[in-house]
Amino acid sequence: MTTSIYPTRSLLAALATAALAFTLTGCAGLGVNSVPLVPTPVTAVTGVSGTVYGGQQPVSGASIQVYTLNPTTLRGASTARLTPGTVVTSSNGSFSISVSYTCPAGDYAYIVATSGDAGGGTNTSLAMMTGIGPCSTINTSTKITINELTTVASVYALAPYMADYLHAGYAGGTSIGLIGISNAFAMLNSLANIATGTLPGATAPANATMPNSQITTVADVIAACVNAATGGGACPTLFAKALNGSGGQPSNTLDAALNIAHYPGQNVGPLFNLIPTVQPFNIGNANTPTDFTLPIKLTGGSLSAPYGIAIDASGDAWVTSETGTAVSEFSPTGAQLSAGVAATLSGAQGITIDPSGNIWVANTGANNVIKLTSGGLLSKTVTSTFLNAPVDIAADARGNIWVANFLPISGTYYVSEFNSSGSFQNGLATNINAPDALAVDPSGNVWISNSGSGYLAEYSKTFTQVSTGSGYTDNALQGPAGIAFDASGNAWVAGQGGPELSGFNNSGTSLPTTPVYAANGASLAQPTGVAVDGNGNIWVTNSTTTGSLAEFTAATGAPVTNAQGLGAPLSSPVEVAIDPSGNLWIANSGDNSVTLFVGLAAPTTTPLVARTQ
Repeated sequence: MTTSIYPTRSLLAALATAALAFTLTGCAGLGVNSVPLVPTPVTAVTGVSGTVYGGQQPVSGASIQVYTLNPTTLRGASTARLTPGTVVTSSNGSFSISVSYTCPAGDYAYIVATSGDAGGGTNTSLAMMTGIGPCSTINTSTKITINELTTVASVYALAPYMADYLHAGYAGGTSIGLIGISNAFAMLNSLANIATGTLPGATAPANATMPNSQITTVADVIAACVNAATGGGACPTLFAKALNGSGGQPSNTLDAALNIAHYPGQNVGPLFNLIPTVQPFNIGNANTPTDFTLPIKLTGGSLSAPYGIAIDASGDAWVTSETGTAVSEFSPTGAQLSAGVAATLSGAQGITIDPSGNIWVANTGANNVIKLTSGGLLSKTVTSTFLNAPVDIAADARGNIWVANFLPISGTYYVSEFNSSGSFQNGLATNINAPDALAVDPSGNVWISNSGSGYLAEYSKTFTQVSTGSGYTDNALQGPAGIAFDASGNAWVAGQGGPELSGFNNSGTSLPTTPVYAANGASLAQPTGVAVDGNGNIWVTNSTTTGSLAEFTAATGAPVTNAQGLGAPLSSPVEVAIDPSGNLWIANSGDNSVTLFVGLAAPTTTPLVARTQ
């Protein structure tokens, strides 16, 4: 199967092109070890030419500057490369950088236009950008368009790495940083064509419905200010409504777009109303959206009622299908990497990836577990008398595999443990009652959501029961489903029956700020899947027919999104996963699709096992 090596080879080729010297050894391939970043200075870069537009109008007198992302610090200070000054656009908006400047080959670059006149007068609040990519790819043939479309595509793809346009960076000393930023620039080039300033990008996947209308909507919002004179037009309202997390106002259109990307559910109506009657990009935005997220809808790959999602070390997504017979694999930008990995599957639900990169599937309907190689080839079919309707599965750092059996075995419910070869090790029964989900915490202990009792059970990595009595409860948890852990070891559990989001510390005690109920204004309706991003924020899928996505604050669980949630309509969404670039992946069981939300979360180490001991 050709897809078995495509993701790895394509990623390594991209990193080699960028001259990033690092070695994946042991767990480094999982994004947990530091690797050296040794950029090679390139002192004779003279390329990049292009045009700046405000809507359909050229921007004259705009200052052009090339920046490189901070290669060591997430959202750290960027470096301006054109010194001592900048290039200025001509009357037709064109520019050409002919001076030499230093751009380390291992760094990533973006280009920004500030100030200028788009026809309405000089506007010092004007700022737009286009992400370029690795410095090593810049040469005299590099052509760039900077407009509102490239600005929106750039800030959404790079949102997890940007605080403002002067502060963009990634943790280049770790493999997650290198993989995440590489994939983020690949996403940018999928969203928009940076040479022509049009949608979609030249590398947009054929199996994807790209968010062209959503990009254009946000572009039209900021264009209302871009095309004005300083302090005029829509600028005051744009800056008053496109706020950052502290309620602060931006001072330019680029940072306003970035704030919208970071907080897509904030002030949607007032911002949408800024779009002028004659829309610059003529997409015909008629109805106020529910939010400003950028969802990419993926089909293909033999998806059939998709259920579980696991992200591997390269950022590829592996998806099970409950009514299908294959496992689907998608690239970090959503491209279908195969027609589906056929492995005699029946009603497959849970999926996990072990420390060696093998993929393990809970083959629910067949009462067995399937092991695939990292390339998607069938490695083993695990059968056991301790498997009956296996619904969820998790790997620990030792390579052991834990399986939740939804149906009893000889009248007793079990969580079964297998070693990395698929040999049965233990059957855990105490405090186990119709287990629906399980997860391994940062210390390596396994926690089980018991849908039959409403309690959580915990077992140590050495199979010893940790939870006492009937297990952990906050006296509110009903129908516990998905479970995920933050870096502090807090467990976050979706309660379908409440509906509620419950939080427990690593001792099993309910967190003082939880449970969080829908009645408190949180978007909770049949919550099912839970994932935690690199900042500790909690993301929950609501599995109703129209579905939505809810976000909760790290450590406290306070609702971030309003009662409506984000991303609606989805279609009976089930599981959710986060990739190394901060993109969210959601399995839509209702319409045989996967929705990928661009840049919505914080960069996250993948696979999940890489976050455990």
